[in-house]
Amino acid sequence: MASTISIPRLLYQALGDGARSNRYDVLITLKDNASGLNERNVGMLCKAASFPGRTHDVIDFVYKGRSIPIRGQSGYEQEWSCTFYLTEDHALRDEFATWIESLDEVHNYVSASYAAPMRSSSHNGYTREIKIYQQNYTDTGATAEYTLHNAFPKAVEAIDLNGSEATNILEFRVTFAYSHYTIQTLDPSTSTLVDKAMTALESGLTAAADAIMDSINAAAEGVVQDVSEAISTSMENLAGDEDFEALMDGATNFFYDPGGWMSDVAASVGTSIGNVIGDAIDSLTGR
Repeated sequence: MASTISIPRLLYQALGDGARSNRYDVLITLKDNASGLNERNVGMLCKAASFPGRTHDVIDFVYKGRSIPIRGQSGYEQEWSCTFYLTEDHALRDEFATWIESLDEVHNYVSASYAAPMRSSSHNGYTREIKIYQQNYTDTGATAEYTLHNAFPKAVEAIDLNGSEATNILEFRVTFAYSHYTIQTLDPSTSTLVDKAMTALESGLTAAADAIMDSINAAAEGVVQDVSEAISTSMENLAGDEDFEALMDGATNFFYDPGGWMSDVAASVGTSIGNVIGDAIDSLTGR
């Protein structure tokens, strides 16, 4: 009996769920972020993007009238574009425009204070990394990561306005330049590297805080226990001391029977005063 080959099963084994064009995420680190935009929100505003490509320039070698392609030099497209939704305050668009303005350290039209912090002999002064993630079918984790290195915006396109349209959200397109890119395959059962890093950081901080609190509580309990035991031992040792018991009895009488010692003091003072007066009278009368 001939075995039946399940084409759908073979296809799923080879392709899985397949990479979907709407399952992606973009992480762009803004250069200055003066408006305090959340990088997550920047990715949410990205309507359309692309994964970068590579090229190879061949050498056309002609031999006796025949063209023979010979390998030449590999390269990168070095240009990547992304379309964003425009917010009412134009904050994200202004960030990219300011970034472009800061690239020209001499001929920009804004005040010199804008350009001064940007001036640096290193490309790190004005470039950033851009990451594009392929998300899995359930959109719960990334399966691939493209990193654009030494990226910076080179153009922010104009926006057309139309008074006859009332239901469209404005969009704007930004074109970036970059030197090269790298690809990394990720575990589809996990989130993006950013999520993993944040999760690890939060877990580490939580664990450290818990450990510190446990140590403080244990130390505090130990100190209280030691002090309590020391006081108990000291009181037990003093309980059999006759001098201590006499001292405690005297203190008790002093504080709780003031009439007795005050009467004794008054009587003693009265006797002394009487004797002084008596001596004075005897002296005056010549006795």
